[in-house]
Amino acid sequence: MEKNAESIQQLRQENQRLHKRLSEAIACKRGVIDEAFNKRGVEKEAYRNMSEKDALTVQDQKVLSKTKRLNAQKHITQTKQQHLEELRREYQRMKAEAGGGAPSADAHARKKEEEAMTLRAQENRLEKIQFKCKEAENITVNYQKVKRHLQVRLDVVHVTPLQMISCSMFFSSTHFSPWSLLFPSLTSGPQEESLTFQGILDSLEAEILKCREELNKMQILNQEARSSKKAAKSELQGQEELLYKEREEREHVISSYRRKTERHKAPAEKAEGKRSVMVIQAEDMSSEALPSEPVMERKEVLSTFEDAYRCIKEATGVTNMQEILERFTLQKEKHQHLLKLKEDNEKMLQQLREHKELLNKELQDVKYSGEAQVSRWVALAVVSVRG
Repeated sequence: MEKNAESIQQLRQENQRLHKRLSEAIACKRGVIDEAFNKRGVEKEAYRNMSEKDALTVQDQKVLSKTKRLNAQKHITQTKQQHLEELRREYQRMKAEAGGGAPSADAHARKKEEEAMTLRAQENRLEKIQFKCKEAENITVNYQKVKRHLQVRLDVVHVTPLQMISCSMFFSSTHFSPWSLLFPSLTSGPQEESLTFQGILDSLEAEILKCREELNKMQILNQEARSSKKAAKSELQGQEELLYKEREEREHVISSYRRKTERHKAPAEKAEGKRSVMVIQAEDMSSEALPSEPVMERKEVLSTFEDAYRCIKEATGVTNMQEILERFTLQKEKHQHLLKLKEDNEKMLQQLREHKELLNKELQDVKYSGEAQVSRWVALAVVSVRG
């Protein structure tokens, strides 16, 4: 309870102190306005409840409107004076034509007067042109200042040249002057825009930061695409190495079979020679009861089969028929397995290539859409600033 009472007492004292400071600030503001509008009672009452900033804004707007009115009146006065000069010259010309019988000295004087008036008019035009040239030179200098200032600010927030080109194209198409935000003294009505200068810069910087975040996201997507590309490439390389190893294994098996065939070739030929001799003897014994032509045909068929059997034995390195059948069956299964593995690897390779092309296409789309979106955001930011 005591702590709560102490806290309440402290808060009351703090509240009283803040109220006192607030009343002093209000009195100070009123004192500034009273001092500024001391001799203008009506305006003093109108600005009494305003802050210095609001009163200054209203006064700037009034000064701006009066300046515009003054410029308009000056233009009207200048136009009237030019028209008056033209009327005077016309009057002098008509007067000279009406007094055609006057002495030649008067005509010469009037001619000199007309020439002097024409000379003065030309001098006035020359002075105006020189004044406009000086004004154009000043505007050019201010353009350069604006360009340097914008370049510094854009370098700080890392804006790309494409975004600067988009901004300049938007400014040129909408006749919006960006230097009116930075140098209020260059234009005829910049004071209203200069009041919101800091807010405009903050909004532009916020939009540029958003664009930078989007660019970071695009860079992350690019890194992911590159990593997936590297993974696909490494996987493809692994599949190629696996195929190469399997090919080497097949060649090694074939070479081993050939060596075995060479080792078993000599004994098999000896056994085949003995067997052929026995077959010939048996045929000679049975040929006495058979005609000569069927015996020759059987010998040819038998020799064909023996040649085929010898070739198979040389290729496989075995002498048993059952082993030959098992060997051919095993080779057929292995061949089918290798064909299937080849098809699977080709399908996987095609999928990886398609995935690579898709990732490259997505990367290009993201890159171009990111730049277009950044330019569109900058243009929208400038439109919102003008609005």
